Amino acid sequence: MVGTLYLLSVAVLLLVALALTLPVIRDIVLEGLERRRKWNNDEIERYTEDEEFDAGPPAVEADETDPDRQACQHCGAVNDADYAFCAECSEPL
Repeated sequence: MVGTLYLLSVAVLLLVALALTLPVIRDIVLEGLERRRKWNNDEIERYTEDEEFDAGPPAVEADETDPDRQACQHCGAVNDADYAFCAECSEPL
């Protein structure tokens, strides 16, 4: 009896999760189809440069007054001094 009740509750939760994600998935698919239509009609460029990605890491310096913090050389995020890897990008500090 308990196993059946457990399976029923898991099935209901999975259906609820699926119902909540369907609108998001639908929007993603519709946006992709719209972009493909625009590409085919040459309304937008197929290959564009990503200025944010190509700009490199932001120039953020570690706070010299706080020895417990250090800036990541890759993404510029400020981390605790005892971290071996960046909390933001997971690169070694």
